[in-house]
Amino acid sequence: MDRNSGVITVIIPTFNRKDMLKNALDSVLSETRIPIKAHVFDNASTDGTQQYLQERAKQDPRLIITRNETNIGALGNYKKALSSVETDFYVPLGDDDWLLPDFLYRAHLLLREEPNAYAAIFFAESRNKNGKLDCTYPENLVDFPSGVLSPEEHMKAFFSRGHYLWSAIVWRKETLDHVGHPFLHTGLTSDVDFQIQVFSEFPVVVCPQMGAVYNLHAGSHASGNFSILEIPSWGEVALHMDQFTSRLYSASEYENLKKKFRDRYGPTWRKRPVGTVEQNKLNELAVIALEQLGDVELATSLFQGVLPKTRRTPWEKLVRSFSKRMQQLKKHHQSRS
Repeated sequence: MDRNSGVITVIIPTFNRKDMLKNALDSVLSETRIPIKAHVFDNASTDGTQQYLQERAKQDPRLIITRNETNIGALGNYKKALSSVETDFYVPLGDDDWLLPDFLYRAHLLLREEPNAYAAIFFAESRNKNGKLDCTYPENLVDFPSGVLSPEEHMKAFFSRGHYLWSAIVWRKETLDHVGHPFLHTGLTSDVDFQIQVFSEFPVVVCPQMGAVYNLHAGSHASGNFSILEIPSWGEVALHMDQFTSRLYSASEYENLKKKFRDRYGPTWRKRPVGTVEQNKLNELAVIALEQLGDVELATSLFQGVLPKTRRTPWEKLVRSFSKRMQQLKKHHQSRS
């Protein structure tokens, strides 16, 4: 029998997060009812990660370690990890996140029971440093369709509710063959892009239970990293939608889904970047925003050299208001004295 048959490999790219990595590994290796592997890709950490992993591997042979001689970047490390998958199933897990009990076990059962499903999808929580719930993936879980879903059924829910945390999904290896190396084609938007490509093509099974936790902290990847400079990446996602998703629906149905896509992700590609941007670059971004994303308003402003306004948080507005009031009172006091 093939030693990789029925096995789930949890790939964990890591760099200098030894303490968080311990928690991620605990959440994986605590599952003993099904065949699993935990494959950690150490991106040349300098905080003792390698020593910790070597000691832990002596205790649990299911742990596999690959160490890069030099840091190849977070995206490069993820690509390398995905390219290593040889087992029937896999899960990409962030070194700062963790899986919830029974997720791997239940997902494994679902995929064995539903051989036509290319992914077993669970929901996920995003929690801040104090452990407080910040949001869920997808955002709207009320009456979310579950069970085996065809691409036509699933993509309507996907665009209406939002994407999943891909660590809360057990994927079949064939999905990697479908997307193709280097897998993460669009940079920061790759998790959304990967899901669109797979879910537009293959049926999935959705389980309406929590499977993983996204750990929201100062060093985590978040939407704060996005700005108008990521418009080309979102443009590629939109092109993949046109290629894979549009054929599932009529022209009017697809345009409605495209609008939901713009409404949901538009705020991330409309953010003002740090620093200045040359007009030639703004023109290039404007063309993509117009032709691929259909964002006419943003394209018009970029052609005119007008960057999106920086939106202040309610707290920042309160501080500015308080400061302004204090200055007014000070001037008033000085004028009376």
